[in-house]
Amino acid sequence: MKLLDESKTQNQSLNEEKILSYGFLISFAVLFILFILVLHWTSSDVRATCKRVQQQFEGDPVEAIVAYLESDSGSFKEKNRVIWALGEIGDKRALPVLQKLYAGVPCSMPCDSSKYICQYGLEKAIRACKGFNVVRYVWQWIRFMDCCLSNSGTICLSRNSRRRSHCLKRLKSNPLLF
Repeated sequence: MKLLDESKTQNQSLNEEKILSYGFLISFAVLFILFILVLHWTSSDVRATCKRVQQQFEGDPVEAIVAYLESDSGSFKEKNRVIWALGEIGDKRALPVLQKLYAGVPCSMPCDSSKYICQYGLEKAIRACKGFNVVRYVWQWIRFMDCCLSNSGTICLSRNSRRRSHCLKRLKSNPLLF
């Protein structure tokens, strides 16, 4: 009888461990899927912003956005949206114009993006361009995969592949392929 109770207790403890491990795996999978969805939403929004600005100004996305911010055209709301996109891209070429716009005086929260350039958004964009930015590295990977896919229709995984070499050369010559 005592042996039967011990085996039931061990089985219950094994079942609880299985449930906990499956729960952990399912939670991790859900969080990973949510991360991918947010990344996709962000990247599509940044691309749309870049394309809108590139219709008015020439150059790669960063050059066009910098020219847009230095111009007198556009509303404050659109300029704040463009500053956000620069922060997501995280290119250091944007630092001079971002620092020029940054007054260092915090705006009242929440910022009224239709009346002025939000200093908090500028500060976040400057931090993203200066320091470690996970999104920047994800963008580099996405651009590399886009290049590979648009080049041949397949993903190039081999380190010795001529296709991979071609993609890397294209990325170095045009760092922001969209």
